[in-house]
Amino acid sequence: MAFQPKKERAKPVENTGFAAERTIASKRFVNKNGNPNVVMTGINPLRKFHGYHYMLSLPNWKFFLLIVLFYFIINLIFATLYIAIGIEHLAGVITGSFFDNFVEAYFFSAQTLTTVGYGRISPVGLPANILSSFEALIGIMTLAIITGLLYGRFTKPRAFIKFSNNAIIAPFQDGFGLMVRIAPSKLNTISELFATMTVSLNEETDGIVKSNFYSVPLQLDKLMNLALSWTIVHPIDSNSPLFNMTKEDIDTKRVQIIMHLKGFDEGFSNTVVARTGYVCDEIKTNVRFKPMFKYLEEDKKTVLELHKLSDTEEISAASNAVKNA
Repeated sequence: MAFQPKKERAKPVENTGFAAERTIASKRFVNKNGNPNVVMTGINPLRKFHGYHYMLSLPNWKFFLLIVLFYFIINLIFATLYIAIGIEHLAGVITGSFFDNFVEAYFFSAQTLTTVGYGRISPVGLPANILSSFEALIGIMTLAIITGLLYGRFTKPRAFIKFSNNAIIAPFQDGFGLMVRIAPSKLNTISELFATMTVSLNEETDGIVKSNFYSVPLQLDKLMNLALSWTIVHPIDSNSPLFNMTKEDIDTKRVQIIMHLKGFDEGFSNTVVARTGYVCDEIKTNVRFKPMFKYLEEDKKTVLELHKLSDTEEISAASNAVKNA
């Protein structure tokens, strides 16, 4: 047998972007959506956000709700101003009660803001003309901004990849492996997909408990094309920071996993990234992932069942210890 040098246990890395903490608090380094779990202080709250980036990152329902609220409020403000300068300065208004007058002013404002201008109501006098001209200017600028944001949101490169809700530790080859499963969430093609896994755990050094980060090796760290699900596996051998750990050890050391994916989306013709994090409560042992795709003989197609991405089943014969069997 050829001589094989003994491998050393993995050493902590310093380039994760997270400083080692002298604490055992069960905080999360990376949120499930991939954003760092970081709150900035010592700066003006309005300067924390870049307006364009913030609007691009909003969920769709929040983005469109914000547009509707802005449209309602700006028309409410201008309707109030038209009433303040006098409803008689709006020719063609069907006058009545205060509510009727306000409704007329509100919809005139909506027509002016959107530059529709049906023509029944028109401004009369200098104050009304100045106010309507200013509102039309705001309407043109608003339309341009919203159009740009819609285009930016529509064309923004993003990785349509779903992660399993939990990471698991299951039998792998002659031992055990730490596993995370991913799958494409849309009919997009991602090629040359690279995966990295970082494990964090609390360790005591010179009487100080701090979070150490380990960039752990993967059984396969590159996939040429993500067409079905991919189970990313870190083999837990004697060099792994998780070697010989039980579930109790994982909870005690507040183990966390940070996943980072990088690939080329052929639809966007651009590089896309995806991240997520798992805390110790989201790491399961003695389970394995259930199959999530099947083959249809009649259609000669493979069906990817995305709703089964996080489905697991217990392994009764598995040991509770994470070690080389």
